[in-house]
Amino acid sequence: MSQSSDTSFADYLNVYTFEYILDRMLSQVPDSLDKREGSIIWDALAPAAAELAKMYIELKSILINTYPSTAVGQYLDLRVQERGISRYEATYAVKLGTFTDTNGNPAEIPIGSRFSSVSDTAPLNYVVTAAYEVDGIVQAGKYRLTCEEAGTAGNSYIGNLLPISNVTELQSALLSELLIPARDKETDDELYDRYLEKISATAFGGSVTQYRDWILGISGVGAVQVYPTWNGGGTVKCSIIGADFGVASQDLIDTVQTAIDPILNHGEGIGQAPIGHSVTVTTATETPVNISIDATLEAGYTEEQIKAIIEPILSDYLLSLRKQWGNNTELNNYSLSLFRANLIGILIVIPQILNITEIRLNGADADLFFTETAQLQELPVLGTVTVNAQ
Repeated sequence: MSQSSDTSFADYLNVYTFEYILDRMLSQVPDSLDKREGSIIWDALAPAAAELAKMYIELKSILINTYPSTAVGQYLDLRVQERGISRYEATYAVKLGTFTDTNGNPAEIPIGSRFSSVSDTAPLNYVVTAAYEVDGIVQAGKYRLTCEEAGTAGNSYIGNLLPISNVTELQSALLSELLIPARDKETDDELYDRYLEKISATAFGGSVTQYRDWILGISGVGAVQVYPTWNGGGTVKCSIIGADFGVASQDLIDTVQTAIDPILNHGEGIGQAPIGHSVTVTTATETPVNISIDATLEAGYTEEQIKAIIEPILSDYLLSLRKQWGNNTELNNYSLSLFRANLIGILIVIPQILNITEIRLNGADADLFFTETAQLQELPVLGTVTVNAQ
């Protein structure tokens, strides 16, 4: 659900234009006096009518921004703050960097060193913020790098880095795994949806809603499924995905686990989880979706050309599904489905595709229903795409 764009309830103020207000003013002046444009009376009343017209425009804006469903920007921020909600700001991507020296050995990089991406587009700068550790053990030549630009732009780059800072005897610098995905600033629609969720369910005492609030507020988390008593009384499983709506990295899982219920102190109330709650944080399992399409193509187009056109469309559609992965019902059930009819609907409008006779998902002539349970949480990603010209 998103914000309503229907502001018709305030349309009655539209009548108060400059001309309408001035005509009403002049109607109160006796007809025996000169009221034509340019007369003394007209010149005296016109500026006041103009100011009143501006006031009604401002009044309509105030009325629209009074209600959360139609408020925008800073006005929506102020309204949701009444419920203790703040807009999520853009965060910074954290990625894994691997460095070698001129002898091919792991290189030691000073904290604070800056590097730039190698790209034909605008380069992204990354700063070394910490050594990379696995189970508390520092990994030689590996570091955590934080993108200096906020938002999802820092998530995607993988490749070589150029040093901005002076790093002696450096041979190679490679940016690879996304550790903590960044998110963009929360939109008005996203903020309003979260506001509605907040007022429709009470977050209290370790309820499902409480866990959702805690975890979604952690930088890098895009969605969460919460399964209470999944392994007996007092146990809670929280399955997360990243802000990029992909499988969460182990680094992000560890971050959330520590914040909610540290492993060394399970159930002791050291984290945000209440005393007695033993929380397990995990992530979803990627489920590739292989799509085969039998279609009639416009003359002159090959199967490979059509495949190149539809792959990004299908990828975007599966991304939209992944954004729904964390949506739960009133009874805290989760479900995710991929219907062939929906795929036909988004592909048939492509001018180069004249007709679609069949779509097979993972080799079957059937829709896909993904498993979303405490034992397995599937996350659909695009696999292979095949176009068969008819």
